[in-house]
Amino acid sequence: MRLDLSQLEFLDSAGVRALLRGLEGARCHGRPVAVGTHVNGSVEQTVTRLGIGRYLWPEAAHLKEETGQTRGP
Repeated sequence: MRLDLSQLEFLDSAGVRALLRGLEGARCHGRPVAVGTHVNGSVEQTVTRLGIGRYLWPEAAHLKEETGQTRGP
């Protein structure tokens, strides 16, 4: 399953909580969920400020640790 956040214009604390709970639930039940890396500036600011990028894009977190690069395309 792939979650596309590209059309999301705003993400508040309730949205972050729902998003993280949904991802955790799916992943705990063995359902892989990929979150698209294309997000608008407001959503990216929220993700950055809260430090939740490693939960949304765990593969990119490993890439960054290994190569110093940020999120994928």
